[in-house]
Amino acid sequence: MVKIGGNAINITKMNYTLQKIINRTLKGQKVRDWMAWGTYGKSGNEPLRFVLLKNMSDEHIQAILDTQFHISRFYRREFKRELKLRKQIPTFSLKETL
Repeated sequence: MVKIGGNAINITKMNYTLQKIINRTLKGQKVRDWMAWGTYGKSGNEPLRFVLLKNMSDEHIQAILDTQFHISRFYRREFKRELKLRKQIPTFSLKETL
């Protein structure tokens, strides 16, 4: 429960509602086809660009899980699911390129 301007907001309930809206809007689409991650590149000095989960390298996903502790449970769960999927279906696996 978070208080904003005297109003109490139940974050869990809000997250659940947002997930329901997203699921209805994107019904039938796989998360990996629409979930995007903003990145400034390895150096952190590049312009911001957004990358779809399915286009991220395995190394990038693992680096996010290892270093970005602030991400939501949704993102953490989907990153882990993607890595698991790539182990099961190696053709989905993407390696870092220079």
